Amino acid sequence: MQKTKEQADLNTKLIKSQLSTKDRNHEQEIKALISKVSNQIDKKDLKPQAKLIKSRKKKDQRSMTFRNMKQTESTKPKENIASRVNVRPQISNIPKSQSENKSDNKKGCQSKDRSNSSKEHITCFFTLIRQSLGNDIKMPTCVICCKSFQSDSACNQHMSVCAAKCPTETVNRQVFQLKTINIHGFITKLLLYNKSTVPLILHTMHIIGRNNTAIPAFDSQSVLRMVPGYCFDAEVDLKLLVKDTNDTLEWNLAIVLVAVPIGSEKTVVAEVFHLKISPITKRTPLVLKRLPESEPCPYVQNVYDCKFNKKAVSGLQESKILSILDDAKNMNSLTSAHYKNQLKLLNQIEDIHLRSEFRQYTIINPVINHRSKLYYTISIKQFSTRPSLLKEDVEVIVYIEGKKREQKFYGIVDRVDSATVLLLMNKGFQTDKVVKIRFVDDRTTFKLEYKALAMMDQNVIDCMMFPQPVAVTDRIEEYSSFNWFRQTITSNEEQMTAVRNIVNRTAFPAPYILLGPPGTGKTSTLVEAIAQIYKLCPHKNILATATSNFAANELTDRLLSFVPATKIFRFFSKTAFRQIDSIKPNVLRVSNFSGNTYEMPCYEDIYDNRVVVCTLTTAGRLVQANISTEHFSYIFIDECGSAKEISALIPIINIGTVQSTIKASVILSGDPRQLGPVIQYDSLNNTTHSMSMLERMAELDCYKPDPTTGQYNNLLITQLRNNYRSHQSLLQFANEAFYAGQLRAKALPKLTNWAIGWHFLPNRNFPMLFHPIRGETKTSEGSFSLYNPTEIDQVVFYVRELLNNGINNKAVQQQQIGVISPYARQVYEFKEVFAQLKWNDIEVGSTEQYQGREKDIIIISTVRSNCSHVGFLANTKRLNVTVTRARALMIIVGDMVTLERNKPWKQLIAYCKRNGSIVWKKAKPKALKLGTPANKHIIPRLPERSCNYDLEEITRTIKSMVLQTFENLQTNQTLKSDNPM
Repeated sequence: MQKTKEQADLNTKLIKSQLSTKDRNHEQEIKALISKVSNQIDKKDLKPQAKLIKSRKKKDQRSMTFRNMKQTESTKPKENIASRVNVRPQISNIPKSQSENKSDNKKGCQSKDRSNSSKEHITCFFTLIRQSLGNDIKMPTCVICCKSFQSDSACNQHMSVCAAKCPTETVNRQVFQLKTINIHGFITKLLLYNKSTVPLILHTMHIIGRNNTAIPAFDSQSVLRMVPGYCFDAEVDLKLLVKDTNDTLEWNLAIVLVAVPIGSEKTVVAEVFHLKISPITKRTPLVLKRLPESEPCPYVQNVYDCKFNKKAVSGLQESKILSILDDAKNMNSLTSAHYKNQLKLLNQIEDIHLRSEFRQYTIINPVINHRSKLYYTISIKQFSTRPSLLKEDVEVIVYIEGKKREQKFYGIVDRVDSATVLLLMNKGFQTDKVVKIRFVDDRTTFKLEYKALAMMDQNVIDCMMFPQPVAVTDRIEEYSSFNWFRQTITSNEEQMTAVRNIVNRTAFPAPYILLGPPGTGKTSTLVEAIAQIYKLCPHKNILATATSNFAANELTDRLLSFVPATKIFRFFSKTAFRQIDSIKPNVLRVSNFSGNTYEMPCYEDIYDNRVVVCTLTTAGRLVQANISTEHFSYIFIDECGSAKEISALIPIINIGTVQSTIKASVILSGDPRQLGPVIQYDSLNNTTHSMSMLERMAELDCYKPDPTTGQYNNLLITQLRNNYRSHQSLLQFANEAFYAGQLRAKALPKLTNWAIGWHFLPNRNFPMLFHPIRGETKTSEGSFSLYNPTEIDQVVFYVRELLNNGINNKAVQQQQIGVISPYARQVYEFKEVFAQLKWNDIEVGSTEQYQGREKDIIIISTVRSNCSHVGFLANTKRLNVTVTRARALMIIVGDMVTLERNKPWKQLIAYCKRNGSIVWKKAKPKALKLGTPANKHIIPRLPERSCNYDLEEITRTIKSMVLQTFENLQTNQTLKSDNPM
C-alpha cells in the first residue's frame, strides 16, 4: 500500500513538471484526478480492463475510453504502416522455436504464466495516465518522473534508482504489450504491441539497467506511429546495462515507455515494464533455410531454345521476353518501373545457358581410372564438347549399374588440367560398372540473387536504386571531429571527405559511392571509414563485403591494425578452404577456418562481432540464417564495379532493408573504368546484365559531376585522385586514356624510382619497355584457351635476369615480381615452368585475378601473335587494369603488329615510341629444357636497332626470325629422332 502512495506522489510530480503555462488553470482538476486514481489504487478498485483514464467527467469509471480520440481519428484515413523509416509493420526474422504463443496474443500478457518460453519474461508493469503534455524539456530528463538534470550521467543514475521504485502489482491487460526474445548472449529482441483501439505516437522507449545506464530502443530524435495491433521490434545489446558480463544469472532491467494518442496531444501514456532475462551461453551454429529452387520461366526456356529468333516464336509471352531483351541492349534502359523484370529475365537467360552447357558435359559409358583412395580421373578427350566451364568444386554424379536400378555416387571436381579431370568422390566404386557421369552446375548464387530480387520492395528500388537529387543544405554532421587512425590521410582531402560523409550517412537512404581509380587508396579509405564507425558509433555494426575472397582477406588484414581481433569475424564459404594456404595467419585466426578446418559459423560469431567480412555470395547466408535486419547499420561493397547488379543486391536486401524500409547505409566502392562483371554467356555481354550497379548509378543525375564546375556532390559521391602506387611515367598513359588526366602521381620516390637507370631499359629514365616478339599462338588438345611458347621463353629470360642480377645493384626477390597474361592457358603454362624452376613465390595470374593487386615489377604477356584481331584484348577495361599494376617497372612482351590492329593498344605502343621504350633484345634467352615440348623453343638473337624504325624493316626482321625459328625446330626434331633414348 505504501508503494502505491509513493507512486501517486511521483505521478503528481511528473504531471506538474510537464504542465505548460496555458494549462496551469487546469492544475486543480488534474490534482483531483490524481487523488481519485490514487484512492482507486488504495481500494484496489482500478479495473484491469481499463486501458486509459480520461480527465473529463464520466458516469462510470469502467467505460472510460478514447471517445474524443476515436472521433478525431475517424475523420482521417486508416494507416496500415508506420510513417517513419525506422518502424516496421510486422514481425519477421524470428526463429520458430522462439516465436510467441498464439493464445498469448489473444488473451494479453499473462505474467504469471511462464509456460510460453523460457526466454520470455514479463514480470510486472504499471500504467500511468497523465494530462497536459508540457513543452519539450531540452535538459536531460528522467522519463519516469520527468525530473531534469544538468548532465546525462546524473540523469542515468537517477533513472536506475527511479525505475527500482516502480510497483510490482500485475495487471493482465494494458495499452502496450511487451515481449522479449533472448536471441543469444546479451542480444535481446523486444517486441512491443499496441493493444489499444486507437493509434499512438511512441515518443520514448528506454531500457534501464542497475549500473546507472539507460539506452534508447530507437533513435531519440524520432517518434514512432503505431496503429492498433501494430508491432514494433528492436534488437538491443544488453551488455551495456549489466555490471558483470560474466554473470549467467537473471538480469533485472526496466523498460519505460512514453506515448501520446493521436488526436489527443494532452493525454499521455507512460508504462514501466520490469524484466528478468537470462543470457544464452551456448554457441548455436547458423541454421540455413533451404533456398527455393527458383526454376527459370518456361517461356524464357522456349526463347533460349529458339536462339532468340523472333520468327521462331509465336506466343505472346515469348514476344514480350524478346522485347525486354531488345530494350536491355540499351545500356540506359534499366529504370525503376521494370527494374525487377529486366534483371530477372537476363539472369534467367544466363542460368539457362549454364544448365545447357553442363548438360553437354554428360559422358555415357565413360572410362574412369582409379588413382588412389577416393580420387578418380577421366580424360578430356571423352567430352563431346570442350568443358570450358568445369572448375574446382563443381558437383559430379557417377551412375553405377545396379541389379534393379542405377546407384548414384557423389563427389566434386578436384582439379582440371589440359588432359584430365580429377574427381574426389565421397565413396569408392567399381570403375568398370560406370554407365554415366554427370556434372552439375552450382546454382547457389543464382538462387540467392533470385531471392534478393523477389524480396525487394518498390520503395527500396525508388529510394535506393534510383535516388533523386535532394537538397543538402539542411544536413547536420553528427560526427564532425575525427582523430585519424592513419595520419597520412590528413594530406588527402578527398579521402577525409569520403570518410566523414560515410560515417555521417550523408547519402542515406541512397548509397554512397566511392570511386577509386588504380592506386588511389580506395581500400585504405574504406578501412579508415570502418575503423571510425567502430570508434565513434559503439552501437552500430558493419558488414563489409567484396566480390572476391582475396579482396575480403585484404580488407580483413588491414582492419586488424585498427579494430580489435575480438570484434572482427571473417566469414568464409566452404569452397574457400582450398585456398587456406594462401591466407594470412592473422586473418585465419578471426575466421571460421581458425582451427585449420571449415566450421559452420555460429550466431555468436555474427552478433558478438562489430565487423563481419565476407564475399557477396556468402553474405546471402546471413539471410538464410535469419540474421536480424536490425543488426547491421553500415554495408560496404568493395570492388562493386566487378559484380553484376543483381549480385550486389545479395548483401543489401533483407540485411540492410526490411520490406519497404531501408535500415542500413550502403557504401559502393570501385572503379567503373576497370573490369566489369564476368558473364558466362557472350550474348549478354552487350546488355545491362554486364553493367555493374556502381557503373550504372554513377551515371545517374544526382551522382554526375556538376556540368558547370565539373565537381562531384561529395555528400553522395567522392572520386579519389591521388595515385600512391606507380611511377609517374607508368601512370601517365592510363591517366590520359581513361581518366581525362584527373589523377595525380603522389607515390613516394623511394618506392617507384629505384628501377630508373636499369641497363635493359632503352630509355634509362623511363621505367617501361615494350619487347616486340613474333611467336606462335597455340591451343593444346583439350584446352580452350591460347598460349604462346615464344613469349613464355622471353618472359623467363627477363625473370632470370632480374633474380640473378637485380636492378642497379639492388636484389630483386620473387615476391616483387608479378606476371600477367589475359589467357588462362598461358597462365597455366607459366605456373608449370616456374614450378620446375622453383620460382614458387612469383605470382602469375590473369587480368581478372590481378584486379586490385600490385607488384613492384609487372611483366605482361599478350599471347596473340600473327592474328587478324586481338580478341578480348580489345576490352579497354582489361587494358586499364593490366597497365596499372606496376609500381616501379613494367615489361610488355607481345606482337606489335597484331596489337596495333586495336586502337587502345596502338595508342599504348605509340606512347612507348614517343618515350623511346621499344626494345630489340641484345641477348638471347637460353633454351628451356623442361620436358614440355612447347617450352623448347629458342628465341633467336635480333640485331640491335634504334627506337626510330620503319614498318618495312620490322617486317623483314620478323620474317627472317620466323624462318630461323622454323629451322631450329626442324633441327631439334632431327636430333630427337636420332637420339636412341
